[in-house]
Amino acid sequence: MSQNFPSIPDQVPQRGNTTSRNIFKNLYLVQGWGFEGEFPNLPKAVVFIAPHTSNYDGLYAFLAMLGIGIKVTIFGKDSLFKTPLKSLFEWIGVIPVHRDSPHGLTQQIIDVIQQQDKIWIAIAPEGTRKKAEKIKSGFYHIAMGADIPIVIFSLDYEKKTDSLFRYTPANRRL
Repeated sequence: MSQNFPSIPDQVPQRGNTTSRNIFKNLYLVQGWGFEGEFPNLPKAVVFIAPHTSNYDGLYAFLAMLGIGIKVTIFGKDSLFKTPLKSLFEWIGVIPVHRDSPHGLTQQIIDVIQQQDKIWIAIAPEGTRKKAEKIKSGFYHIAMGADIPIVIFSLDYEKKTDSLFRYTPANRRL
């Protein structure tokens, strides 16, 4: 396990301040987790997070996100925003989507990306916390439709290490 903690490049969307980053960084590190890899200096990206097999994935990702100071956007069904947790979801960076929209979920997300100067969206392509035989391909179609790179974020519970990799699909100008 590596106790490394990455710095965030200037093009990556950011949130928080030095105090909040240090608090959440220490909460993350005290759990015994660390990082391998560096953040690519990209204003926009689709972040492919895998595996997503535990409720703890969200906790560790949230601590890491706030500790690094990166602003990551996730999408949630619009009905979540009719609950008392609406303000929390908005603060975290959850954007509501309409799953029954005639434009489709993929196009809704592409539209959000194209309206922003800087945005990293996080997607767990398994679509479930259960072991999945295949991953869903929406993350790929979103990246291709928005013409942005994919950043792979993997969680290794055995080594307590999060790893970052940049992937640019073939035939793209990215």
